[in-house]
Amino acid sequence: MAPIEHISLQSLSGALGEELAIRSCAPVAFYMLLKAYGYLPAAVEPDEFCFSLDRARLSTTNADWSRPALTRYLREKYLAKIVSWQLYGDADIGNMKQAGYLKTDDEVNFFLHKVRSHQAKELIRQGHPMIVTMKPGFGSDENKNIHAIIITDWADDKVTVVDPDARSAKSEYEPARVEDYISQQGGGTIILPRT
Repeated sequence: MAPIEHISLQSLSGALGEELAIRSCAPVAFYMLLKAYGYLPAAVEPDEFCFSLDRARLSTTNADWSRPALTRYLREKYLAKIVSWQLYGDADIGNMKQAGYLKTDDEVNFFLHKVRSHQAKELIRQGHPMIVTMKPGFGSDENKNIHAIIITDWADDKVTVVDPDARSAKSEYEPARVEDYISQQGGGTIILPRT
């Protein structure tokens, strides 16, 4: 995996408009990891990546990005191996495949043998950067919506994150704060390396 190139939502405001840019944390987090794992063509820029997404088709009824719909779309478009799941939800493989969280045998096996039996912090400690849904207010009091970040490292004394929102001035947090802000209704995503 190449280093994760940090992209801020605010840097996309000119191309996407301020409202769409600030609500694109999940696509931007996916962009950063897909690029680091080599799934994206070099010419694909973050604003083009986000602008090409069909927000109406890939959003929930309350206009948040749908993790399974976004996962399915990006998996198909970029032939990426993406494992997504509800952090505290149903782990029925049939339902997960139907929703779009999982598709291939590699993804299902990774979920069954790695994800299902481990907490997010354990997966991250094993070297799997993870896109995680956070409650409003994580990183910045100005953030009033649920928010997607990438957690890259989880040590006993600090958690390292890549936050697409430039209003979040920190990249390291106390583990207790991160655990408090992980959304109970949110999702997790791990991109599997290309083989």
